[in-house]
Amino acid sequence: MVVMKRLLFILIGVCLVSGAVACRKHIPFIDADHPLHTEGGSGKMYEKSPDAIRFVQYNVGVFSKFMADSSPLCASILKSLEADVVGLNELDCNNSRHNTYQMQVFAEQKMGSEWEWNYQASMNYKGGTYGNGVMTRLGPVTDRWGKKLPCDDGSEPRSICVIETANFVAVSAHLDNTTANSAVMAAEGLNQYVTEKYGESSKLVVLMADTNTRKTTPAMTELQKSWTIAATDGRFDYVLVLNNKAKYRVVSSAVVARSDAGDVSAASDHNPVYADIVLL
Repeated sequence: MVVMKRLLFILIGVCLVSGAVACRKHIPFIDADHPLHTEGGSGKMYEKSPDAIRFVQYNVGVFSKFMADSSPLCASILKSLEADVVGLNELDCNNSRHNTYQMQVFAEQKMGSEWEWNYQASMNYKGGTYGNGVMTRLGPVTDRWGKKLPCDDGSEPRSICVIETANFVAVSAHLDNTTANSAVMAAEGLNQYVTEKYGESSKLVVLMADTNTRKTTPAMTELQKSWTIAATDGRFDYVLVLNNKAKYRVVSSAVVARSDAGDVSAASDHNPVYADIVLL
């Protein structure tokens, strides 16, 4: 009888541990070579300087990685984070997977009427499209544009999505790494399109991107010819600043692993990554 009880306790313990592992969606990866940093502050979680603009990179996985509709949770996380500008990846638009305009609904209904936005389709998908979005509450937006990125044979088409205000330009991008050269080709195109328009500008230009590559890869080496990393999770997601004539200072950055708004790991298989930037 004693032996049976011990076996039972062991089995229960194994099940509890297995269940805990199975429920863990993902663990945020922190880049030891590009540490998160902050200037001052009171120790409050993700505290933002009143002078800073918070740029957030967020791959939301068509709002359905781990639940039927994670858009309310994603919106709550971003609001709690006091996001000012957000680049969004993996958005559906009126296709058979999600028969809704995800970017429009998210910005206008989930985030609020003060948010202005743009969407750029990367490819046709199941009767609709799939692409990137970018939005800000620091309007008015004075220009919106987007462009397909070069792609290798056999890789998924990708794009950049852009909004411009009086004070900054925000770019959202999502690179593909299906083939060895696909991300490099996209990075080359991205650099060309943005530097042609803003390379000599004194306006701050910020790229929020899921590059699907670590920063030592050829694609990131190519990107860093034109951009400086302001924040990264060290794996896929980055906030970068264009090397033009803009004067700015990055005052803080973080990978968002916790939120008072809810379980970040349940919202997507990516964590939000942000950089707080002060214009000088």
